[in-house]
Amino acid sequence: MCGILGSIGSSPDREMFANALSGMEHRGPDALRQIDVRLGDRRVLLGFARLAIQDLSPAADQPLSRGTCTVLFNGEIYNADRVREELSGRGSTFITTGDAEVVAEAISVFGFLAAVKRFDGMFAIAAYDHVQQRLWLARDRFGIKPLFVHCSGGELAFASEVAALLDLIPSLTADVDIDYLARKSLLDPFIGFDPTRTAFRQVQALAPGTVATWHEGILSETPYYDLLEAANAPRDPIDLSETFARVVREHTVSDASLGFALSGGLDSSLILATAAAQGGDLVAFTLDFGPNSLEFDEDGRWAALLAQRLLSTSGRHEILPSPPPWTLEQIDACVRTLASPLYDDRVRVWDHIYSQVSRTGVRVVLNGQGADEFWYGYYPQIWSWFSQIYHRPHEADSYLDYFRTRWHESPLSGVLDPAHEARLDDLAREVFQTVDDQGSGNDTRRKVSAFLVRTCLGAILEFEDLMSMRSGVEVRVPFLDRELAEEAFRIPSAQHLPGDEPSGKALLKDALGGCLPSEIVHRRKQPLPKTTSGGAELLALFEEHLPQMREHPLVQALYLPEELKRLVDPGVEGSFYGNLDEARLQVLSTWRFGEVFHG
Repeated sequence: MCGILGSIGSSPDREMFANALSGMEHRGPDALRQIDVRLGDRRVLLGFARLAIQDLSPAADQPLSRGTCTVLFNGEIYNADRVREELSGRGSTFITTGDAEVVAEAISVFGFLAAVKRFDGMFAIAAYDHVQQRLWLARDRFGIKPLFVHCSGGELAFASEVAALLDLIPSLTADVDIDYLARKSLLDPFIGFDPTRTAFRQVQALAPGTVATWHEGILSETPYYDLLEAANAPRDPIDLSETFARVVREHTVSDASLGFALSGGLDSSLILATAAAQGGDLVAFTLDFGPNSLEFDEDGRWAALLAQRLLSTSGRHEILPSPPPWTLEQIDACVRTLASPLYDDRVRVWDHIYSQVSRTGVRVVLNGQGADEFWYGYYPQIWSWFSQIYHRPHEADSYLDYFRTRWHESPLSGVLDPAHEARLDDLAREVFQTVDDQGSGNDTRRKVSAFLVRTCLGAILEFEDLMSMRSGVEVRVPFLDRELAEEAFRIPSAQHLPGDEPSGKALLKDALGGCLPSEIVHRRKQPLPKTTSGGAELLALFEEHLPQMREHPLVQALYLPEELKRLVDPGVEGSFYGNLDEARLQVLSTWRFGEVFHG
């Protein structure tokens, strides 16, 4: 929906603030606004870059003030109509039809925390009380919308993107978190993801489901939501079909043009089929790699099968071309957007998809993220493997074999500095302990599900928000509706994965699968594809710039410069999760990361 930026302290520079805000114009091309409040020796700067989705009029521009508070809001509140009705019953009046005004009014009437707990949706919110001289921050329950924070010396800055904070406070770039970068190399960028860390030590992400309060130079954080606690609260079972229909209906409310990601898999197909049953002209987008996919199957034919059934008389199906090869300019742009080196070639896929969608005029896209983590998708072996480990405690270290084998198959094994490689076993034990700490009693597969929500899904949500908003496209994720997610966790994993050889998502298939062709319901699970195209161009870039990479301090801090030549050897092999192209991309983008933020 937008980009938000704020700074409180004695030293904020108004011109640097304006430059940092304009650096997020891709997130909000429709309006850039900032306000400046002087309170004694303290200055408060609040900025907003608007992507107009609800109520497209200037009256809905932000920052918005209600009572003693000025509010910045990024996201969508799907129960805004119900909250508006409650507020109207208390005498509140509204001049817009958008949800931002509902957020501001709810904070004024109920107080910040009580208002946040009422909201169902995706959001990052900041509210400054001019009388109390207190700032509140909040992030949605599952971390769909990002919010990054720097607090030091009694001063605070926050933003929707790390790069905006670095533009505002350039000195932050000096403290790169080398340990975190090595962690993501060793474990992968998904399992290795930490929902509160960034590539810069002095910039943190506000954790999902958390409220932060800044007052008199001190920032304190308090969780307001716990998924397992909420799921275990007494409640009646929901009608999954009715709930999913309600969720899709709420997620398709938009005054801007809206479309659907359609991979041909179960999750995106369920969303499109449910929306089609509710009527209207729909547009769906499919990226089809065809024979250039590293996957076991091709998405295109399955997506075409469903589109022909649902969109042949009303709507359209757009097949997006394969992404072009990496260029140094695109690597630099993606590195700046993510404020990180690139660990997965699918960053190129995300970037390409949303740039193509944006060119059609569509501003909102619904996709199926979250279904795998909450409804037990992925590959069934993942759930069985963890379950076997927990049922054999005398072999608790057996999980180390998985991480060791996976790393030794990586082309970066022996290229990463040995001091970092030596951490692998400790990091693997940390992963295992984190899984074990997820509560859920003896339901070991639900422990894994909670871990994947925190790590893999958290990484995907952050990537997708940053890459989609780089093209001015808002992504919505119906499977992360609060009621739907809590229902998934309320149900024991054995019901999601029945039998000795479960295929996953059994409850989703039983409750919702009747609206889809059986071939799609029972199709083999696929991750987001990787492409075999572009490897020659990436190799050429790597070879061309190998001398500069060897001499770069950041590359030297992570890798053995003399071993980088191994990555140009065509005899080096890898796997789907550690292929040679991605190893080259990781090192190349580490060099560019250093140049973009330090060059």
